[in-house]
Amino acid sequence: EVEKQLCSATAEFEDFVLLFMDRCFALIEISTLEQTRDETETEKMTHVESLVELGLSSTFSTILTQCSKEIFQVALDKVFNFATTNIFETRVAGRMVADMCRAASKCRPATALKRFVPHCCNVITQLTINDDVLQEQELDKELLWNLQLLSEVTRVDGDKLLLYKDQVVNILRRTLHLKCKQGYTLAGNLLHHLLRSTTLIYPTEYCSVPGGFDKPFTEYFPIKDWGKPGDLWDLGIQWHVPSEEEITFAYYLLDNFLQPELSRLQRCADGEIEMSRDDIHQSLCIVQNCLMGSGSLLPFLGGDPIRDLAPTLVSLTETKLCTGVNYDTTRENYREAIAQVMRKLLHHMLDNSEDDTKSLFIIIKIMGDLLQFRGSYKHEFDSRWKSFNLVKKSMENRLHGKKQHIRALLIDRVMLQHELRTLTMEGCEYKTIHRDLLRDLLLLSTSTYSQVTFLNSYLLEQ
Repeated sequence: EVEKQLCSATAEFEDFVLLFMDRCFALIEISTLEQTRDETETEKMTHVESLVELGLSSTFSTILTQCSKEIFQVALDKVFNFATTNIFETRVAGRMVADMCRAASKCRPATALKRFVPHCCNVITQLTINDDVLQEQELDKELLWNLQLLSEVTRVDGDKLLLYKDQVVNILRRTLHLKCKQGYTLAGNLLHHLLRSTTLIYPTEYCSVPGGFDKPFTEYFPIKDWGKPGDLWDLGIQWHVPSEEEITFAYYLLDNFLQPELSRLQRCADGEIEMSRDDIHQSLCIVQNCLMGSGSLLPFLGGDPIRDLAPTLVSLTETKLCTGVNYDTTRENYREAIAQVMRKLLHHMLDNSEDDTKSLFIIIKIMGDLLQFRGSYKHEFDSRWKSFNLVKKSMENRLHGKKQHIRALLIDRVMLQHELRTLTMEGCEYKTIHRDLLRDLLLLSTSTYSQVTFLNSYLLEQ
């Protein structure tokens, strides 16, 4: 009886969540570019704004992850109404709101996607129904905001996205080739997130106890698990492992959006067609987003291995590690296709338009991803590892000693271990294609443009 009364006392938590959200919304409304910047100042987030964004999204995500289904529904309705009845600029305030919406989508994807995806798709479709919009340099703020919102809420469990694949593919067809750079950048983010969601292996929930709290009080009292540490030997992690249907969808996206861009760039490099600098930059952005999104899905670069580079008594053959990915060798290896096109395009640009530094920057990044990227970046892993240790230190239970960490922290540690394996996996054997790409990068190190030389030198150091 006492436990029931204590559980009933937490009924006021819903009021706290709504009050917390009101405070968050008030903070967001005074953080818009118009409120915090002069026209001549930068549109990028300041350090303080980045910290506020991180604090809002992480706190809101924690609350929704640990709350009941009823409280989540109330919070979802409130954040949905706030996001869809207002139009935000996409640099500061829009990012904060989109992060809160993404947090809601990650906690309960099926419920949240049912609200956000149809709404955003309908708005974007209506605003792009006139083909003249595709050629505009400055797009309607409502269109940009809904593109940003859609690109963030789709960063969820991949199998939940398959229900909406036709809608999002139609949006990509309408927006990837917008004339407005901000517009096609947001559309590229959507493509990137769709590919990552459907091809990566990652945990899908971080609740304090396995199975969640959605049980009647007659069977389970949540207060009995308050502050309970996770069981390291029985975490019950729910993993997203790409299904055959998800992999098929990912290759469908690559076939329909990556392949045409590679063909255009190939013809441009061969001199068959002329492309403006803006068109080349746009195509390269699409290629880069496809590569970053599907890096874990694509097989390694082929070619003959180069041996006997130096005398050694140690075997230099690569170590084989299982990271849960089975490469489909019956499909086209887009990693090799991208490498061939980028090498030709690079030499074409050095001969004809060496001053197009924006496109050269992207080519350098693409070449770096071809050589190293397997689904996560080393610098991002190092940042997450550092953050994990800070959180672990701040939340340790000194009264009970070591190994009394909450379940969410333990799941984070398992995910970091998985990422570490992907960073040290096979595919590192030195081959002819690696030599050719490195020679191209070395050639760029002698560019007459210091920014190109700096970025290229930084990549070679990696």
